[in-house]
Amino acid sequence: MRYFDTIIVGQGFAGTALAWQLEFAGRQSYLVIDREPPVTASRIAAGLITPITGQRLVKTEHYEERFREAEAFYRRVEDELSEGPPTRRSRSAPPTTSPSGGDEKSGADNEASSNTNRTHLPPGGGGRSNEVRAGGGGSLRVFHRRPMLRLFQNEREQQIFEAKQHAEFAGLVEEHPHIDPAEIAAPLGGFTMTTAGQLDAQAYLNRSRSWFAYRNSYEAAELDVETDLLICDDGIRIPKLDLRANRVIFCQGFLNQPNLYFAEVPFQAAQGDILTLRIPGFHEHRVIHRGIWLAPAGDDLYRCGSTYSWEPFDGLPSAAARAELERKLKEFLKLPYEVIDHRAAVRPIIRESRPRLAMHPRHPRLGFFNGLGSKGALLAPHFAAMIVRHVFNGTSLG
Repeated sequence: MRYFDTIIVGQGFAGTALAWQLEFAGRQSYLVIDREPPVTASRIAAGLITPITGQRLVKTEHYEERFREAEAFYRRVEDELSEGPPTRRSRSAPPTTSPSGGDEKSGADNEASSNTNRTHLPPGGGGRSNEVRAGGGGSLRVFHRRPMLRLFQNEREQQIFEAKQHAEFAGLVEEHPHIDPAEIAAPLGGFTMTTAGQLDAQAYLNRSRSWFAYRNSYEAAELDVETDLLICDDGIRIPKLDLRANRVIFCQGFLNQPNLYFAEVPFQAAQGDILTLRIPGFHEHRVIHRGIWLAPAGDDLYRCGSTYSWEPFDGLPSAAARAELERKLKEFLKLPYEVIDHRAAVRPIIRESRPRLAMHPRHPRLGFFNGLGSKGALLAPHFAAMIVRHVFNGTSLG
């Protein structure tokens, strides 16, 4: 039976950030398990990191600190992915047998034995400068500092901005942005959010998965929490996968059936639709916000979203949602466009729109990390680090 200190169930923004934070903390005995659905909220996300949101122009709580944390985290991930996975560890590795002293091999031991003679890398990868690497080199960027253009929809938004720009928004915005009237209709003007960014969610998640898989820290599998997990005195067992772990942390996003052990979590999920557009001759590098957002994706492609729907939660694109997005888009975009893709997914929003971090009160080997909502790219690194500190240093999750 294979042993890992931590098993992470789910490889969206939450699970991926948690795995990297374990890696950065020197806790390499982890396994990420994902059922690999074709569409999830994390995988279709635009990855926008924006300081000011909503019709009332609300600044995200602790934004400057969270932005610094997120940027530093993604830069470190980029370094890892650019350089290639390590073939052996120079710092202390987890034990090659389980804590109970059995014959189980740890994830790190399996990794070392299988990777020693490898010289070729899959797409993506990572590692550290003090480790021996199997190739690598080059540079990869998954996080981009990108200004955001917010267009005023009405005079009320103008008034709110004027009241906040020199105090609450100081250092985050610039007024009187350049707007090409031939391309964008903005009769009331707008402002630029300068301290903002965009995570390439697909590249980040896919390359992280390749990195985890290369070091034998990833497995594709479907788990039934009720029947596949056994809670034992010496840990958590998953017999069908021949696994045992000290703890399991669920990072599964929205599920049609609630997690048996965290069924009381008050989900208030919302389905969202996103379009991919081709807009020939439109060379806007900023993300535009005006009721919806329009984000550049390269090669005349732009992504446009997102709607909020509270039923049904079927993950299927909606004709009504597409019509809503196109109506709002035409209110400011003057150029012709073509819709080339339309996707939908359910955001894992929890009531009061706050992430939920918890260890089960009766089964403390089980944890829960969920509810990042539309701010997953910004918040996941911070809260994942909080979980790691709680598990290994005993700090509070509050």
